[in-house]
Amino acid sequence: MMRELAVLMVDDSDEDADRLAQELARGGYAPVWRRVEADAALHEALRAQRWDVVLTDFALRQLDMDRVLRAVRGQSARVPVLVVSSAAGEEPAVESLKAGADDYMRKERLTRLCPAVDRALREVAELDALRRAENALRESEARFRSLVDSMDDVVFTLDTEGRYDGFYGRWISVSHVDPRMFLGRTAEEIMGGAGHIESHQSAVARALGGERTLYEWTWDTPDGTRTLHISMAPRRSFDGRVIGVVGVGRDITAQKALQLQLATADRMASVGILAAGVAHEINNPLAAVLANVELAQREVHDLRRLAVTADDRAAMGSIDEELRDAREASQRIVKIVRDLTLFSRAPDDKVVPVDVREVLDASLRLADNQLRHRAVLVKRYAPVPMLMANAPRLGQVFLNLLVNAAQSIPEGNRDAHEVQVVTRADERGHVVVEVRDSGQGMTDDVIARLFTPFFTTREPGQGTGLGLSISHRIVTSLGGTIVVESAPGMGSCFRVTFPAAPVDLSVPSAAPAQTPAPSEAPRRARLLVIDDDEQVLRILTRYLGSRYDVVAAGKARDALRRILDGERFDLVLCDLMMPDMTGMEFYDALSPLDPEAARAMIFLTGGAFTPNARDFLDRCDNTCVEKPFKLAEVRALIDERLERHERLAG
Repeated sequence: MMRELAVLMVDDSDEDADRLAQELARGGYAPVWRRVEADAALHEALRAQRWDVVLTDFALRQLDMDRVLRAVRGQSARVPVLVVSSAAGEEPAVESLKAGADDYMRKERLTRLCPAVDRALREVAELDALRRAENALRESEARFRSLVDSMDDVVFTLDTEGRYDGFYGRWISVSHVDPRMFLGRTAEEIMGGAGHIESHQSAVARALGGERTLYEWTWDTPDGTRTLHISMAPRRSFDGRVIGVVGVGRDITAQKALQLQLATADRMASVGILAAGVAHEINNPLAAVLANVELAQREVHDLRRLAVTADDRAAMGSIDEELRDAREASQRIVKIVRDLTLFSRAPDDKVVPVDVREVLDASLRLADNQLRHRAVLVKRYAPVPMLMANAPRLGQVFLNLLVNAAQSIPEGNRDAHEVQVVTRADERGHVVVEVRDSGQGMTDDVIARLFTPFFTTREPGQGTGLGLSISHRIVTSLGGTIVVESAPGMGSCFRVTFPAAPVDLSVPSAAPAQTPAPSEAPRRARLLVIDDDEQVLRILTRYLGSRYDVVAAGKARDALRRILDGERFDLVLCDLMMPDMTGMEFYDALSPLDPEAARAMIFLTGGAFTPNARDFLDRCDNTCVEKPFKLAEVRALIDERLERHERLAG
């Protein structure tokens, strides 16, 4: 089958062009040809279509061979040019080939024409195939580079000596790393002994040995300390030889920090539960201590009034002073325990009107050990409105600010430094709290990143970098703002601002507690007191027994059994958290038996530290008295309940 061939003939003779066409036809081609002999016609023909081959004479009247070659190569370098000439000698052939012609032959010997055309076309086809392969490879490399450059990971290659010969990935620009610092160098030359270099060396050796390996690498980049999870594998040639290493590094800094945060949160939750449980256990004996001190003081006062001699009165006064000291010390324990439960309980999202000064005082007591060795504490509390907040979360904010203030001041010169805690209301009526220190201060770069999670200026292991970021989140969740003013050597001021609570939600100031004068009851009311702590049960029985008929029960199940047996009581006082049967379970069992008695129950608690207990108190309207309590206040509450019951019954 004839192969069509587009032929451009540059020749002065129509006869010679016909002879060339005939020779091509004899060789199996179907030539479609055109003859030109002038420069303009040559360029017009080259622009008009694509030619498979150009046949040109060596000696032309209007053109020379060099101009023909330049014109053809200027249009397409792939079109073969064959010189077919009648010029004798070797010189035209040498000159043609040196000028760039693909072949040279004499017009008198055209038998070589078709084989020469075949070879030229085959070479062009092979060259086209090679160029297509090269283009495909370049496109593939470009796609691979685009893919790699868009990855958050870093991809790198090493040669057999462990030198970087490729470094790619979007991570490079995000982390402000210059890849030029790697190329042609080993990790040892770049990092020295830092960044777990031994793990890197071992991984490279194993990858060059044909193994895939994983390790972690901590690296101080311009963007901060980063932790990379590195995967290395052998890089092989087409014949399977290991010619280097390819590695992929995934930045797991945030994951590691999150793991630390979760572990910290888990530890804090465990510590919180433990602290609340300890507080509950302390409150029970503490309630007994305070109640006994209160009773002892009453008896001392009575004896002092009855004393005959001055010595007896002096002795009673001395005992009273000692009891007062014991009471004040016990009250300090009460505050410590309540502060502990404030910060240890699992924070919820419940917000109520809060007096910011009370929360600040609780935070100051917890931060006292940090502050007192470094600075003088100055409190400047101006009257401020209530704010809507969650007290544990708000206390966490202030505790973080106070600890940071203390740690910004070096130890050893306490009297030269101070930490000021200021409360005031701004022109909008918002609550403003300022924590000022005379510490080392901060640069603008540090301030710009201060509330970023995991950012810390402390030494490794001295802080997680979460305190201020968590504080910022808590403040903003409450509708507030937190800003900092600082300069190196000038100390710092953290200013927290909150909107005031709506007036109708503010808690009014409590009237001074007054113990109502005992009134003569027409009959002694019958009380059921349930508490698993023997000392608390004994003191309540002794104190209340002078006024009421008290039935004491150390177990809720024993008390419930009395009721099931038909006994009735005017009022039930019950501890909330007890083994075997809790006060909550007792309430649920009593409700169907005697709904009125269940509604009137008074709960006692050393700390509702479980989620179930907090949920129960949230949904139950019954009064709950926290231990340690004042006996007179408990008796006043009982009298009020009994009088209300009598009014309803009457």
